Amino acid sequence: MRASAGWNTRRLSIALALVGGSLAFSPSVRADDILLSGTNPIQGVKISSATWVEVEYKMPGVSRSQKMESDRVDEIVWTEEPPTLGRGRNSLAKGEFSKALSSFKSAATINDEVYKFNAMYMQGVTELTHSRQDPSHVAAAATALSAYVSAAKRAKHFYVPHGILALADAHMAAGDFSKAESVLGDLASGEMGQKWIEGAKLKRAQVQLAQDKFKEARDLFRDVQGSADPNFALEAKIGYAACQVGQKQYPGAVSTIVEIVGDSSREKNSSSPRYGDLRGKAWIVYGQAEEGAAAGDKTKLQWAAYRYLRASVVAVGGGEVFAEALYRAKEVFKKLGQQDRGQAIDQRMNQLCPNSPWTKR
Repeated sequence: MRASAGWNTRRLSIALALVGGSLAFSPSVRADDILLSGTNPIQGVKISSATWVEVEYKMPGVSRSQKMESDRVDEIVWTEEPPTLGRGRNSLAKGEFSKALSSFKSAATINDEVYKFNAMYMQGVTELTHSRQDPSHVAAAATALSAYVSAAKRAKHFYVPHGILALADAHMAAGDFSKAESVLGDLASGEMGQKWIEGAKLKRAQVQLAQDKFKEARDLFRDVQGSADPNFALEAKIGYAACQVGQKQYPGAVSTIVEIVGDSSREKNSSSPRYGDLRGKAWIVYGQAEEGAAAGDKTKLQWAAYRYLRASVVAVGGGEVFAEALYRAKEVFKKLGQQDRGQAIDQRMNQLCPNSPWTKR
């Protein structure tokens, strides 16, 4: 069944917010969707509570509440919330960061703990998203996310584990890798569930990869490849292949990636924008492996360019994975002497992702 325009808009909002789209919840609010790991969403339910432990809800026409372990839940998308939160998310989806921050800061003064925490989390997410285009916002992102985690942890707010991973990303962006690892302690301890033990290990692997510590990262990625969470498992496989590229083990990287990208039906049918970006990243690593193995061979370089272009199709349009894919394709076309194709990609990037660091290179 084709998704409605409204649902597509909410999906894009979730993607731009990294790990959370519409977040506000209250016992009296009707949730539009509960997005689950690896299966179809549960739609039109009424949430009575949601923590990092479990989500309690009622189905339409059913009097008895049902409970679900939060490890199974990726996102919660809501239809009703204070207008300031809705305006903030709409602004974020449009890339209007100043407006989004103003709305979330205002919403953080609401005299309702849950809405306040939602707003604090979204403030940190907005700063982090903005930092992808303007690194001067990295410190503000770390400050906002740290404040959210500290305040919301006692209430076991649903998005605290996501906030911790985002905080680690902020420290990574600042180049403070030791701090990025240190904030993962609560997740690694198991306090927030088995899923987040794997999430902490995955983020540690990404920290190691960012420092070109390929062997250490590879071992950690290997441990997470069997995760029950499909996004974690996919990220781990992509990270493992990226380590193989870093170690110049190009045939092995291709073999790893082919297992991921071979099922094209999943690309078409996935309902998660984040999943699209992950598969886009897989195609980028595929291109890097092909490009690394080419050694000047023009036919192999052409194939690398095609992998990057495929990544731009699979990824969420306008995002950083999308922009990276186009940039790498452009650079390969330059190597091939196909300046006209490189210029065409330049024009596309300036039109679709003008503020991306990849466009400004």
